[in-house]
Amino acid sequence: RFDGEGNLIALIRKSDGKNYIEAPSNQYVLYKDNGDAWDFEEGYLQKDGIGKFHTVKATWGVQGGIAVAEFEKVFGDSKTTHRIRLSAVKDYLEFETEADWRERGTLLRAEFVPAVWSDTVNCGIQFGNFVRSTREDTAIERAQEEICAQRYVDVSNNDGGLAFLAEAKYGFRVKY
Repeated sequence: RFDGEGNLIALIRKSDGKNYIEAPSNQYVLYKDNGDAWDFEEGYLQKDGIGKFHTVKATWGVQGGIAVAEFEKVFGDSKTTHRIRLSAVKDYLEFETEADWRERGTLLRAEFVPAVWSDTVNCGIQFGNFVRSTREDTAIERAQEEICAQRYVDVSNNDGGLAFLAEAKYGFRVKY
């Protein structure tokens, strides 16, 4: 289920009836960023974001056996189009985003809040995977603000979980 802004507010798997989203997710939040690439200002996430994209158009439909929701969003001079697909024969949501990005000094994050957490996240890398803590109890864990992962990050435990699959390399933050 989605709210009027296109945020994912429920992700219920029919086979077990569980909701895998704890709070509105797939929110596109902007933060001040005057650094280069991975050079983020320390503690930037503890500050309020500088804004969120606002939905100006939402469409819903079915194409073949696939339900499609499309949201056009704007912030400042930038525009994004988000397509979210749910197939009758696949056990996952597919997200596609196109962006006409015009903002300077701004970092864009798609934020998700899983309902199931683990003390670790499993991250795909070029020739395998690594495990990183999702906690912030120690100085080392607090310093691990970002993860550079290829193809996937997986937060799960014995009760299930969420995995984010990507076609390329992305920066992730997986902390609770």
